[in-house]
Amino acid sequence: MTLPILSLLVLLPLVGAVLVPLIGRGGRDQLIRQFALAVSLIEFALSIYMWMHFDATSAEYQFVER
Repeated sequence: MTLPILSLLVLLPLVGAVLVPLIGRGGRDQLIRQFALAVSLIEFALSIYMWMHFDATSAEYQFVER
């Protein structure tokens, strides 16, 4: 079983956006910033993974999920 990279690239920011308001305010601004940064870095790492595994010489579909 492979990791669904495309689905993660789409859903991870949505999940992060839903969870940020649930963290709450009241002096937790730093926690919200750290959480948003973590989600962004994971998203960036996934996109770098896709870029590194992309085969520009292939005419076939790549990163297909079924």
